[in-house]
Amino acid sequence: MCKDTAKTINFFSDEPIIPEVEEIYTDNNFIQPPKKSPLSIPTTARDTVEINKIHQRIPNWFNSPNQINSTVLINFMQLKDANGSVSYSDLEQRCKSIKKFKGNFDQMINFGQKNHGKVFEWSGTNIDLWQPVSVFIENEYKKHPAFAIKPTPSAVLAALTGSELRTAALKILKQTGRYNDLNDNNFTCKNIGETNAKEGWWLQIENTKFNSDYYILLNYGIKQELYIFFISSGTIKEPEKIFRMEGSKANIKIYVNQPFIDRDGPAKFDFAPYRKEVL
Repeated sequence: MCKDTAKTINFFSDEPIIPEVEEIYTDNNFIQPPKKSPLSIPTTARDTVEINKIHQRIPNWFNSPNQINSTVLINFMQLKDANGSVSYSDLEQRCKSIKKFKGNFDQMINFGQKNHGKVFEWSGTNIDLWQPVSVFIENEYKKHPAFAIKPTPSAVLAALTGSELRTAALKILKQTGRYNDLNDNNFTCKNIGETNAKEGWWLQIENTKFNSDYYILLNYGIKQELYIFFISSGTIKEPEKIFRMEGSKANIKIYVNQPFIDRDGPAKFDFAPYRKEVL
């Protein structure tokens, strides 16, 4: 039987490493712990079995990306690359095509003789790679550049402000080939949380802009969605009766809990019917 007592293994040592166990078996083969690792990790006999299991299986997972465990892990890596952290709900949503996601996820975060292989651990309320195998998995993942996803337009814009945000937004929409009429004078673009609107968007638009076709771009970086609204000429004829005014500018505040409705203006103008698409 295994002695599941903590022991620090220095994987940089050239001396043989023998776990404090009488016998460790998995798949009917005797397991020896890996001789080298990027760091010294406090480990147990149980950890050693899992580490070896992962070293054996992960290359095959990435070579067979349509397997359920492969799909879950690849989706996790893509979300982590995009967002920096991954919640359970985000991963579950990303893997919604997997009918028994929870059962398969449990097999990848828990220890068990017949589990898929422990690749995850909890990090507060988020999920992370299990530390003893994290570097190994990351290095194996990098061998498959096709798995990497390009940043979404929303992700690109979320990191920008001011003139850089406007320039990037104009370029992104022009590249779609669907916004040839877009120019530097007929649109506004805002990231969620800019200025004082921590849970929405705060816009200031000159009244005269509504005399011509006008685009409003609202970027929701956390959801990686860029909302594009098109207000055609003459749609808003008397802005001063619809929006709260500050001089010649319409002050518009849109909050995420009341999507696309201007909460500050007397008319509570609903922008939703004018949404053209989401990128």
